[in-house]
Amino acid sequence: MKYWVVIKQGSNAPERKGPMSLEELKGMDITAETYVWHEGLDKWVAAASLPELNDMFAAEPPTMPEPPVEPQLVEPQPQPTPEPQPQPQPSLAEKQAEWYPYGSPTAGEVCPPTYLALAIFSLACCFWPLGIVAIVYASKVKSLFLQGLASEARDASNKARMWSITAIVVGIVINIITLCIYLIPVMSGVSSGVSPF
Repeated sequence: MKYWVVIKQGSNAPERKGPMSLEELKGMDITAETYVWHEGLDKWVAAASLPELNDMFAAEPPTMPEPPVEPQLVEPQPQPTPEPQPQPQPSLAEKQAEWYPYGSPTAGEVCPPTYLALAIFSLACCFWPLGIVAIVYASKVKSLFLQGLASEARDASNKARMWSITAIVVGIVINIITLCIYLIPVMSGVSSGVSPF
């Protein structure tokens, strides 16, 4: 616990001292009438009224009372908290290491095309099983490039294009075969005069 004390030295105005520990307070030259304050007290009190200081005044003869000095109770000012130091900004190399955990792409290198639109077209309009494979490869291109795996990104781009084109060609061939299967009987029925329906 920290203590504050009001000391009157000669004809000078009273002076408040503190904060100090109990041992420091006992080491000072104070009397039983010296005003003391610590946290938890409502007002300044005489030193003799504090139980922890009773042993200092047991053998002391009473002194002539002086008019009490009513010290102004001033709450100790809280220490200002230090302002937080600004964190140093990471360098560009540290940022790139965070952005590209597997190594940054080669300087000046451009991300290969993803062919995602072509893959979606091949899935929706042509042969969907091969269109799914094309979309899988197309979705890998950008993430591989950003990880610094430029050769794998080019490989995925080439495979996305190949599977998209294959899906379109297979889809066209299947549609032609299907059209022929349904159109040949209709055409033969029209030429013979028999309705296919």
